[in-house]
Amino acid sequence: MNSSNFNHKSILITGAAGFIGSCLAKRVCAENPDAKVIGFDNINDYYDTSPQVR
Repeated sequence: MNSSNFNHKSILITGAAGFIGSCLAKRVCAENPDAKVIGFDNINDYYDTSPQVR
């Protein structure tokens, strides 16, 4: 990642509950302690999580 300076800024991260979004949020927070990170995600039941019997 570029060494961008996000201090004293608000950062909106969409998909924050996923792997990439959560890693990005952690990294922005670690590298820019004065930034405000807002995580947004649409957590829904899109995928069928029931066991598949074959």
